[in-house]
Amino acid sequence: MNTAAAEVLDKIGVEGIDPTQVVNFMPFEERKLLEVARAECAEPQLLIIDETTTALGREGRDVMYRLINKMRDGNRSVLFISHDIEELMDICDSIIVLRDGHYIGALNREEMTVGALRQMMVGREIADNFYRSDWNGRLTDEVALSARDICYGPMKDLALDLHKGEILGIGGLTDCGMHDFGKILFGIIKPDYGTVKLSDGTGIANPKQAVKNHMAYISKNRDTEALMSAGSVKDNMCQAAGNVELVPVQIAGGSDGLQTTYENMINMGVDGILAVSFSEGSVRLLADLFEESDVDWFLVNRRLSDESLKEYVFSQSKLVGNEFCYEEETAYQMVKKLHEDYGVKNLAVIGLTQGDAAGDLRDQGLARACEEFGIKMLTETRGIASAGDVTNAVEGIISSYPEVDGLFIVGGNVTNGALAGASHLFPPI
Repeated sequence: MNTAAAEVLDKIGVEGIDPTQVVNFMPFEERKLLEVARAECAEPQLLIIDETTTALGREGRDVMYRLINKMRDGNRSVLFISHDIEELMDICDSIIVLRDGHYIGALNREEMTVGALRQMMVGREIADNFYRSDWNGRLTDEVALSARDICYGPMKDLALDLHKGEILGIGGLTDCGMHDFGKILFGIIKPDYGTVKLSDGTGIANPKQAVKNHMAYISKNRDTEALMSAGSVKDNMCQAAGNVELVPVQIAGGSDGLQTTYENMINMGVDGILAVSFSEGSVRLLADLFEESDVDWFLVNRRLSDESLKEYVFSQSKLVGNEFCYEEETAYQMVKKLHEDYGVKNLAVIGLTQGDAAGDLRDQGLARACEEFGIKMLTETRGIASAGDVTNAVEGIISSYPEVDGLFIVGGNVTNGALAGASHLFPPI
């Protein structure tokens, strides 16, 4: 499958995308190119492109344009939707114009002019004086934000002063560095060299400092960076207002997903995190991340068996407290809830490989609850390593044990992706 994906990407001229990479962690532009590759994979006779190029840089646009020309040369059809007049004129053989939901007219290539298209779009003739005429060219002397000697990626020794009362625009193609520059100014990205300071000399090195000094940031990638989508509207608004609010976040994607999720939360300006239930390796990762980001955190987790890790975590200055869960009692209480709240009498267990200390304790609590409440253990499936394994296990259980009315799944991040895949077979409780 990975080989086939690589062949499709190569077919449309996309380089540098790893087919094994999780899409959720890909840059926005690469996700758009992946959409293009997926569409071409079906070899459509008609391709509808809706404002896709607005999210692409120069290289991405070239990929799209080559695909469009290839389809035309192959006697296939393309419907290209865009508000960019120059792009429409460059790409299209003919153009139709809509205004307020109504068909206005059509132009062939020889009829296309910028003026004609503008008039059809707006409904009146538009002169070329697009720029504001009420600005007198004067700025206040007070600088609100300054950047000096910024070096990062394509940016070399970049500097600017933003004055109070000024609207300063930064323009360029997607891959010119302007989006990274915005993140540097807000402290999300640390430049290789250079400084960002406020008018009083306060440095901005991270989002927490930016938010504390009444700065705000609206990301280009609004679906992944601008909101905590696992929380409610209230959660997001209270967070922006600086109020204390608990926002539950579900994490998928292993250690990469864990780090990305918490980095996004930190970048939004949170100054306290309740971290719940991670592997011992992930706990060390969290400890380093929160310490570096100057974020207070409280750990709720299984007992740490590694004494050196426990000593390391407890030595962190940003750890404000901890509560360790007891696997045996937790498993007992979960099965008790399945029985008392949902009437479960026939249970199937899906979990990790047996033999680790935490797993043995969970099994003891599970057995104790089943004996106390008269629950029948129909089957156990062990050795789960992926969300697909869980889905396959559920399919097997449902087909072999139609009387099963409860599932006890233990698998950490494995379970997150499994419930969606298995929900059509066995709705989760």
